[in-house]
Amino acid sequence: MELRLNEIDELMASPSVAVDTARLISLSRERASLEPVVNSYKEYLEIQLSLEDTQSIIREADDPDFVALAKEEVASLEDKRSVLEKDLKQALIPTDPSDTRNVFVEIRAATGGDEASLFAGDLYRMYSRYAQLQRWQVDLVDTHESEVGGFKEIISQTNGRATVAVLPEAEEVDIDIKDEDLRIDIFHAGGHGGQNVNKVATAVRVTHLATGIAAVCQDERSQLRNKEKALNVLRARLLTKHNENSKKALARKGGASAKTPAISSGYREFYGLSLEVNPGVFIPRPETEILVDEAMRLAKQTPIRPPLRIVEVGTGCGAIAVALASCLVNVDIHATDISRQALATAQANAEHHGLRNRIEFIHCDLLSCFSGPIDVLIANLPYVRSTAISSLEPEIRMFEPREALDGGDDGLRLIRRLLGEARPVLRGKGVILLEMDPHQMDSVEMVARSHWPSATTSRHKDLAGLDRVLAIQLSGC
Repeated sequence: MELRLNEIDELMASPSVAVDTARLISLSRERASLEPVVNSYKEYLEIQLSLEDTQSIIREADDPDFVALAKEEVASLEDKRSVLEKDLKQALIPTDPSDTRNVFVEIRAATGGDEASLFAGDLYRMYSRYAQLQRWQVDLVDTHESEVGGFKEIISQTNGRATVAVLPEAEEVDIDIKDEDLRIDIFHAGGHGGQNVNKVATAVRVTHLATGIAAVCQDERSQLRNKEKALNVLRARLLTKHNENSKKALARKGGASAKTPAISSGYREFYGLSLEVNPGVFIPRPETEILVDEAMRLAKQTPIRPPLRIVEVGTGCGAIAVALASCLVNVDIHATDISRQALATAQANAEHHGLRNRIEFIHCDLLSCFSGPIDVLIANLPYVRSTAISSLEPEIRMFEPREALDGGDDGLRLIRRLLGEARPVLRGKGVILLEMDPHQMDSVEMVARSHWPSATTSRHKDLAGLDRVLAIQLSGC
């Protein structure tokens, strides 16, 4: 941690980072979380050294009074060490990244009619009063009052009468929302009285087209202010959805920690399926579900005969292949991996879900064992630059197999090889779906066009708004 703290200090002093606001904020947050732990550990080491020196004095000193004083010092130091050990253990427990954020609290009346709306109003007043006692600012975003003075809308269920959702506030650096990804509707505000109500269109509804998630704000008299508030709520809902998907890939045993070796063994959820993972396979991430979505979309667009031939390269624990086999019927699925341990894990996962006969698992280096034709080629190959692996988060760097991370000098070694091997075996109008780092998209598109000049490409974003999956569609020429 101390090395990482020093590295962050050097990075923050770099001119390139100073002009990158998002990177600077991210590094500042990481530094703030590391510094107290590093300082406590330094203090712990100093106490340990003092203990050793004092115990040495006790063993060697002849003066009884001096020895008695040294023993008192040892007792005091051991107490301090015990407290520090406890604090360090607590500090090393991973925290929820949303702990330090502001929150949106949504309260909706559920079943119960007027009584439910009154209860929702009581909940709102209770939460607001608590926030005031903590000296937190309470700012209304949107309200729908009932006729009896409660709220129809102001999500854990409370006696069937109201539901409450607490959403961490998301900043622009957390969730990137582009204007073209939104639909904004302006309408007249509703509510009780007021010269502005039903006369001036100031209420705003913002809908995220990719997910269908929407947010409404009509509390302000200014349309611009309502839009700003609605965007903040929408960003918070998208961040919450992204975090929920991420948590599906983490073990719940022993808390949400992904910082210990135990996390690399057990079961993870992917696309609604429970999958076995172990230190020999790369743990599937929520963003990889985009590959499954795109493959399913292609399969549904393909005529029933002949069956679509799908090949997943580098299957790991079999997440993508098993997910596709569980959802699609008229497909021919093959999954390859160079690691026999990974293939054994993938086969066990397919067997667990009753899909072993639906997938052909092959020990193979990329596409060296295929002669074609392939309709859809899917791969989530290692794409981290070799020199960048040391800067990865500890839970990835220390507990994921290196061969599942290392993509060579530019991160594209295996992707470049795969595209070269795909040329003779891909069907005329075949499709390649690749997950990669957003910064690698341009380079991979250039490599793809060197093999298929007339191919078209499209990019698909993850919930953070980053380009994550590249689709390469051959023209059939």
